[in-house]
Amino acid sequence: PQFHSFGFTAMTVVPLLLGATAWYLPRFSPAAVLNCIAYGGGLKLAEEAAAAKDAPAPVGALARRLAEVAAQRIENRRWRAERAVARGQGAVALEEMAGLAEAFAGTSLAEKAARVAAEVRALVERR
Repeated sequence: PQFHSFGFTAMTVVPLLLGATAWYLPRFSPAAVLNCIAYGGGLKLAEEAAAAKDAPAPVGALARRLAEVAAQRIENRRWRAERAVARGQGAVALEEMAGLAEAFAGTSLAEKAARVAAEVRALVERR
């Protein structure tokens, strides 16, 4: 836990000193962990590892699962942005899309993320 000296050191100080991103969850959930990994850059790492010619089968399975989770996250962001546009909150919609393409750059979902961001921007401009 964060209040313990080891938790504070390992989960706050070390990532801060290394310039790393730390994702804190209220409780452990495999789905939440996969979601954080997929969105936090783990998808690119897993896809690169799976592309190695001597990669074990579980690495490929992990990369596929992370891609599924990340694709669902992109669709969730699209849905939230479309709802914001429907409520007349174009700025909120654009904020939902901010950095989406960059977050998935170099992955199998880069094109999809860029397309979704462009569609939402066009939707905001039409309103």
